[in-house]
Parts: sequence; structure tokens; C-alpha cells
Amino acid sequence: MAEEILLVEDIEAHAKKAKEIIEEGGKYVVHIAKSGEEALEEIRRSIPALIVLDVELPGKFDGFQLLSHQSKMLVLDKGLKPLVGARFLLADFRTLA
Repeated sequence: MAEEILLVEDIEAHAKKAKEIIEEGGKYVVHIAKSGEEALEEIRRSIPALIVLDVELPGKFDGFQLLSHQSKMLVLDKGLKPLVGARFLLADFRTLA
């Protein structure tokens, strides 16, 4: 069974490319959230094995705020593994697939 990854990225082209690269090996299913608020909704629905998190996001929560005390219960206390800085890691996604 494929593990779920939550990719939090507001730039659609980056999100699509990262999803394509990560999913090509068949080991992962990627869900995309375009804001911190969407990410929290996704986390409430299903706990992903990994969160790939952009720092600069539109809306109420940027990447750092998503990890702050306001969302600590949903992110850190549930044992999620956030990977911050998605934009800079796009070239390295092939090593995950």
C-alpha cells in the first residue's frame, strides 16, 4: 500500500511537478494543499507519513506558523514528520521516489 505524503505548496507548477516525481515510483500518494488552512484540513482527515512544507504560503498560516503552537496539537503531537522548504527541495524529490 502506498504511503501518503502531504505537499503544502501554493505554486501550482511546483506542486504538480513534485507530485509527478514523487508518485512515479508508485510507493507514495501525494495530496496537495495550497495554504496552511488547507493543510490543517488535510491533516484532520488523514495523518500523512510525511509533510513537505513550503515556508511562504498565502492565508492565515505560513509554513512556520503551521508548525507553531497554534497547530502543535495537529502537527507535532501526532508524530507527523514535516520537511520545511519545499521550493528548494524540488530538485531532490527523485531521491524519495
